[in-house]
Amino acid sequence: MRAPSLFKRQPAPTGRPLRSYLLKLALSPLLVAFPLILGVLVVVGGARFDALVESNALTHLASAHNFIEQQRGLVERHLSYLAHTDHLSSLLAAGESEATLRQILATRADAARLDFLVIADQQGRVVASSAGVPRGTPLPDSFLLKQAITGVLASGLERFTGDEQAALAADLPLRARIADSSPENSAGQSTDGLFLGAAVHFPLDNAYPDSVLYGGLLLNNNQAMIDRLRDIVFPIRSSRDEIGGSTALFIDDSSIAGNLSIDGRRASHLRAAPGVASAVLEHGEHWIGPSTLGGNRLYSGYQPLLDGQGRRIGMLYAGFPEAPFTREKWLVLGSIAALLAGSMLALSVVFLRGTRDPVRRLGRITETMRTVRAGQPDVRVELAGPGDEIDELGRDLNELLDALNARAAAQAAAQREVEEAASRRRALFDNARDGVAVLRSDGSVFEANPQFAAMLGYRPEEMKHLHIRDWETGIDGGQSPGWLRTLEAGGRLYETRHRRRDGSTYEAEVAISRVEWGGQAYVMALHRNISERKRLDRELARHREHLEELVAMRTQELALALDQAESANRAKSTFLANMSHELRTPMNAIIGLSHLLGRETLTPAQLDRIDKINASAEHLLRIINDILDLSKIEADKITLESIDLDLPRVVEEAEGLLHESARAKGLPLIHEIDPALPAGLRGDPMRVRQILINFIGNAIKFSERGEVLTRIQVVDTDETHCRVRCEVIDRGIGLSEAQQRGIFEAFTQADGSTTRKYGGTGPGLAICKRLCRLMCGEIGLSSTPGAGSTFWVELPLLRRPEAAGPAPLPPAADGIADPAAQLRATRAGRRILLVEDNPLNQEVARALLRKVGLVVDVAENGARALEMLDRQCYDLALMDLSMPVMGGLEATAAIRARPAFDSLPIVAITANAFDEDRSACLAAGMNDHVAKPFNPESLYRCLLEWLPTTPRNAPETS
Repeated sequence: MRAPSLFKRQPAPTGRPLRSYLLKLALSPLLVAFPLILGVLVVVGGARFDALVESNALTHLASAHNFIEQQRGLVERHLSYLAHTDHLSSLLAAGESEATLRQILATRADAARLDFLVIADQQGRVVASSAGVPRGTPLPDSFLLKQAITGVLASGLERFTGDEQAALAADLPLRARIADSSPENSAGQSTDGLFLGAAVHFPLDNAYPDSVLYGGLLLNNNQAMIDRLRDIVFPIRSSRDEIGGSTALFIDDSSIAGNLSIDGRRASHLRAAPGVASAVLEHGEHWIGPSTLGGNRLYSGYQPLLDGQGRRIGMLYAGFPEAPFTREKWLVLGSIAALLAGSMLALSVVFLRGTRDPVRRLGRITETMRTVRAGQPDVRVELAGPGDEIDELGRDLNELLDALNARAAAQAAAQREVEEAASRRRALFDNARDGVAVLRSDGSVFEANPQFAAMLGYRPEEMKHLHIRDWETGIDGGQSPGWLRTLEAGGRLYETRHRRRDGSTYEAEVAISRVEWGGQAYVMALHRNISERKRLDRELARHREHLEELVAMRTQELALALDQAESANRAKSTFLANMSHELRTPMNAIIGLSHLLGRETLTPAQLDRIDKINASAEHLLRIINDILDLSKIEADKITLESIDLDLPRVVEEAEGLLHESARAKGLPLIHEIDPALPAGLRGDPMRVRQILINFIGNAIKFSERGEVLTRIQVVDTDETHCRVRCEVIDRGIGLSEAQQRGIFEAFTQADGSTTRKYGGTGPGLAICKRLCRLMCGEIGLSSTPGAGSTFWVELPLLRRPEAAGPAPLPPAADGIADPAAQLRATRAGRRILLVEDNPLNQEVARALLRKVGLVVDVAENGARALEMLDRQCYDLALMDLSMPVMGGLEATAAIRARPAFDSLPIVAITANAFDEDRSACLAAGMNDHVAKPFNPESLYRCLLEWLPTTPRNAPETS
């Protein structure tokens, strides 16, 4: 065998295919990759640009919604102010004439920019009206009016028909009429009216307590308000003639007020794009996307307007022209595409210039191969290159030509080995335990071993005349098994029934795979009789089936119950966290401002009112904390301490907190301590004090005479434990047996009359009961109506070993006990960075800190705080958590990442008061946590702990 014979099988190439290939390769980035990259750029970049435009539209829509909410709040505050002044109620009580009342109401309505102002009775009839509606006229069916009649201050949007508008003011239907600006209909069109209103009940303690003040603002044709809305949502326009952003209000799919211009004129009574009203009003969705409004192509956003009952009564629209954004998008994409095309073209030119020498050297290799093919096997490639891959290819070709003769001998030896291997496979085929059959692609038998013939009851020589249909029961006589032709090399395993020659059947397991011999495809099938194994499997399945059904059913029930419980717990935790934050933020302002007012020069009457504000704020804060404690107990998230417990001191602290409330009612607070009470008890002082405060507070609330006695008695004691009974005894109104049964449930009231006179017990007693259970104690009461009540709790407490003593209290700095005085004496002039976004909280904190001689700078968010830290040295930072741009946790992490600020004290001052919030603050790198609303003294104590007595050095800045 000669080597050149291998090359004679290939025809000689013509032309210069390598140069053509390299040219195509050089141009492929420009011809192939560039269109693909350009397509991806257009799709992905366009989608990203569209997403930015959509985000912009959502932001505009949110700004428009916030403006409507601000207007609603303004109307609500106007009416609340009018209702709580004595002037209107005194005029009603004095029986002033209807004309006088009308003139006064009209003046008040004009001052508040309201379109109507009505005083109504409990039946919803007019008592007096700013528009002169006759007394006794029934007002329209209004959810706000119904809420106000029940005593609830209500405000929101309402939709009235023309007749209902006339009941409020005679001119409202005409003012609500919308002029259609479309060419096909220039006549005015009557429409329903959309109002922004509020209703408030007159105070119960004034001279006319059974009336309601109801007023509102007509939004139809209210161009002044809709223009203010546009200026807030779209504050920047390049010129007055530019078609900038526009806003509108809709009833159904028709606009009732808007500022979109058509041919230089303000358009009215426009129709929303088809499908918008259905998506927004019927399904309650926000609709964002391009649409046509008044002949202008705009990128629009719609959201539903809801009345007080949550019904969708209209739509709020905000949109801007789509064309400028489209031009900008294609300009950016075109610039990138041109830059990319130029880069690829330059790369192709460089590539072609660099391939000239390799092409010449490859040509020499090609010429050598042609010479060998022509019958000159001794010709070799001349190697004269730089020793690169092409030279390596020439060297390999020379070695290949040298090895061709040796290959012929090796092929002969391999042929003999193949024949021997075929002989061995034949022996294995004939003597296999399982039945083996080789099938053609049409299902006929090519070859079968004796074992398979015996399984089917045929002689081995008869098997070549059979077809798969002869033994496979799942294939009919005229059916062709198509899967035999499409079977892959990996094969498949399946179970079936085989038919023997005598017609009997048996269960079989078949493994089939595709094989190729001599360029022909076949199917190799291995057959095994599994009748006995299947019989045993069926027996086992019958015993297992019933047990599996029971286990599966119970598992499904438990999984469903667990999922429902976890979902409820997550929803409750989220609600409580939001409620706590929203209530604590304004409470902080109330407590802080009242504290500051109390330090100013005021009259005794003003000081008394400040004290009442403080007492009310503290009472509301206790209710908030009680609700949060109740939720923590129910969620099993509360932990009890076991520290030194001084019971007499705890009693004195509880009485001290409630001393002013008792003094105001003339009730002396006294206590009796059992002389046998041992020292060195251990427990949770805060929770014991919480229980006593609830008992004593309720005793003061429901007592008008007598005294409130707190008694501590020892029930049982030994060397390690002491069981203590705490009783609070009053001479108040007492409780009946029916009232006592539910008194320890959350928010239980004695009865309606008691609640109106004294107020309810709140969640305090329910919390006491749960705390008592956590401390393994007992709680109860005894009471006689009219004679008073005794609330008691028995708690098992640990006794501290005699060797240990209570930890001494740290002495006050310089002998000064007042923390404010200590700060002023030792830290005056220190510079504080206050990071807070709420203007009112900024004012409170700034005033409290400056009161003690500290220098305060304010940053409205975390990003601003980082900038100020780079420019100024601060001794401590007070950090809120929830802020725009950058929150407190993120800002703290950024500060701690800078070595210059690793020792800067950072104290969280936030309305997020949960334990997990405190843990998150400490984990982020903060030093301490002060929950809003905070008592000024607690803030001062925290500053005493963390504020250094000497100024910090200024940080190094680049």
